[in-house]
Amino acid sequence: MSAVDYDPKSFDPIAYVARAHERARVALPDAELTTMMFHGVGASGKMDLVAERGSAMYQFKSPSVGRGSTYATRCRINIMITADQVYQPPPIDDVCAEPALPAARCTLVELWERAHPTTPAVDVAFRAGMWLVTGARPIKNDCH
Repeated sequence: MSAVDYDPKSFDPIAYVARAHERARVALPDAELTTMMFHGVGASGKMDLVAERGSAMYQFKSPSVGRGSTYATRCRINIMITADQVYQPPPIDDVCAEPALPAARCTLVELWERAHPTTPAVDVAFRAGMWLVTGARPIKNDCH
């Protein structure tokens, strides 16, 4: 567990990707981002981690750990963000076969506009090059 290095009332989960990547590379030097999940994203694209009891999770894999193996190895790590902590559990056993995420071409504001949510905050995930927003069909990563 680490001290927070962000504003929990106005957390920008996309801006934090680089910092999460730095943290992941401490445990897995060649870490690649594979998944992002955000709980409680508002129309501004930011999260009030305190009021919405939101959280963010960044999942990374190491392409070199267990390369070519069909057996699980300690090749995956998660960086978890809450209002009061950054938590990084030890690396997880997995096969780690999925590709790294492409660059995000959509902002969270653009996703909000495309999804037309009816709630003040939504859950958003980016995995396998597709954005998933609560209550909406999958959104292609093709905003700009």
